[in-house]
Amino acid sequence: MERGSALVVLATFDGPVPSEPVLVVTTNGGTAKRIPLTKNLNDPVVGASIPNIQGPLGYRIEYSAEQSAAFKVTVFEHPRLG
Repeated sequence: MERGSALVVLATFDGPVPSEPVLVVTTNGGTAKRIPLTKNLNDPVVGASIPNIQGPLGYRIEYSAEQSAAFKVTVFEHPRLG
């Protein structure tokens, strides 16, 4: 991702959406942040956004007593011209 961009994470589940799914974001320094995933109306999709990404991070989704696979995000920056 480009440095300063926002990342939107969406998740769907087989069957009903679990109560209180959480996006767990871990920065390169090892600090973990828990962000509640929200659901709109009867949509079977839950989501959250991570604004202004400044460095590499990892994330996973935790729900009930389970969790998703872990995902990694790397960051790049376009060279400045002139």
